[in-house]
Amino acid sequence: MDQSKRYANLNLKERDLIAGGLHVLCAYIMRPKAGYEPVATAAHFAAESSTGTNVEVSTTDDFTRGVDALVYECSAATGGDYLVKIAYPIELFDRNIRDGRAMLASFLTLTVGNNQGMGDVEYAKMHDFYVPPKLLALFDGIRANALVLAACGWPEPAFLALAATIAAPSARACRCRRACSSRARGLDGGSR
Repeated sequence: MDQSKRYANLNLKERDLIAGGLHVLCAYIMRPKAGYEPVATAAHFAAESSTGTNVEVSTTDDFTRGVDALVYECSAATGGDYLVKIAYPIELFDRNIRDGRAMLASFLTLTVGNNQGMGDVEYAKMHDFYVPPKLLALFDGIRANALVLAACGWPEPAFLALAATIAAPSARACRCRRACSSRARGLDGGSR
C-alpha cells in the first residue's frame, strides 16, 4: 500500500524544519527490498513509526494527520541504498507522567523500534538525528550532566560538548567528583 501521499513531503526543507524547532529529524540508510519503490517504502517506514498502519484507516482526523512523521528526503546513495530523512513532530514523543520530562525509551521506540521486520524494507539503519532544543531540554541527562560539570568548574565551551555524554571513570572525572563532593560538604575551605 503506497502511503507516500500522506507520509512524504519532499518539498520540506531541512533548514526550515530545524528553524521551526517542532520536529526530531532522523537520517537513515535504507534499502528497500527488490521490487519496492524507495519513496513509498520510506513513507511506509514513516507511517509505521508514527500514526500509520499497514491497512487503510478511514477514521483519521486532522489532529492525527498533524502528528504524522514525514519523509522529507529520499535520495539514492551507493549500492542500492537510499538516504532517507524523516521529520517526527515532537508531539509524538511520550512524556513521563510524573514530571513531564522526555524519555529516551519513547525516542528509541518511535525512531528505531517500531518499524523493524517490515516486509518492504531490506534494512534501515539510523545514521544521524537532530533533537530540537525545546525537546532536548526535557531530557534529564543533558541538563543534569551540564549542571554537574558546571559545578565542578569546567569552563562552558569545554563542557557543552560533553553535556550529552556519560562521564567515564577517568582521572579527571574522579578529581571532579572529589572536588564536587568536597565543595558540597564544605571541606574545601570555601563557602557553600
